[in-house]
Amino acid sequence: MLLKRSLPYLTVILAVKVLIVRRVAFGSWGIVPFLVGELCFVLLVAALLDARRQPTAVGTLVADGVISALLAAVLVYQGYFGRVPSYESLAWAGNLSDVGASVAQLFRPAYLLVFADLPLLWLAGRFVPDFFAQAMPGAARKAVTWVAALAMLGNVAYGTVKPTPDASSAAYRHGLFNAQVIRFARSRVQSRVTVDASDPAGVQKRVEEVAGFPSGVASGPTAGKAKGRSVIVILVESLQAVAVSRTVDGQRVTP
Repeated sequence: MLLKRSLPYLTVILAVKVLIVRRVAFGSWGIVPFLVGELCFVLLVAALLDARRQPTAVGTLVADGVISALLAAVLVYQGYFGRVPSYESLAWAGNLSDVGASVAQLFRPAYLLVFADLPLLWLAGRFVPDFFAQAMPGAARKAVTWVAALAMLGNVAYGTVKPTPDASSAAYRHGLFNAQVIRFARSRVQSRVTVDASDPAGVQKRVEEVAGFPSGVASGPTAGKAKGRSVIVILVESLQAVAVSRTVDGQRVTP
């Protein structure tokens, strides 16, 4: 009976798509972070869709379509900027008109494969009776929902308390979707931070704590090498890795 319902297929399809996107974005499968972060999210989505007394094809296809669109956005954004996008950067997409054409050129036909299951699910719903009907008994559905929700909550709580400064590292460790929740939670925490402006050292320490950067004296083979010397720091803004070593009409555009 379960194999005649959409739930197991949707769960497997979403899990496989997320796993493939992780491989493309991070260059590694990261099975353990996938199980801890991504799979719990997929199970929670599937369980919530199955919680309706009369699950519909529209709800399932919309949920699948939205998640697939976000995964496609991750692929395109990562291909252009070399990092995983945040929810803020996706919200700012409308302001990227100057580079919109360049970003669009990075879209590969292969990315459309993340949407390939949508017509298949729709066709299955047309020809398989009650394909989108409830699949799990009430007790099993509640168990899956609670386990997945608590696992995600623990993941997000840990990521909020022990943040990772780099967004891509956070997405790898906690999951593509969990990292966005962590980022949102961190922004709420940061908005409530109070410091004493008369204590510069205290301000710096608090900034490092909020940002998630390690505090304390730097260590390592290069620590203190420039002590007592004049140091020139060159900060290059908006230099994207996509331009490195590229040529136009035989002329290199970057050193």
